[in-house]
Amino acid sequence: MGEPRPQAVTAIAQAYPDRVEVRGRDLARELMGHVGFTAYFHLLLTGSEPTDAQREFLDLVLVAIAEHGLMPTNVAARMTLAADPRSLHGAVAAGILGAGPVLLGTAEA
Repeated sequence: MGEPRPQAVTAIAQAYPDRVEVRGRDLARELMGHVGFTAYFHLLLTGSEPTDAQREFLDLVLVAIAEHGLMPTNVAARMTLAADPRSLHGAVAAGILGAGPVLLGTAEA
């Protein structure tokens, strides 16, 4: 048997027997159905809801990120890191090893 895993401590969220709080707000009662995904993402990152301008900009950024999100090299890197969170080097290597003329290469002939 290995050493006991330390408990994660975060200011982002807390789980209680009767509720989950995210940044001090009840997930089911105050957030779900009341804020959109982009506003929720901003809340997770910053602890506050975004202004209209911040939300619009973050929408643009999320769309740009999603364009690359399902590429096989990205998926391999994510899966490697998810399997072993201490293996950042392995995850980076998994992403880089998929590089070639199609992935990470130029799109023009």
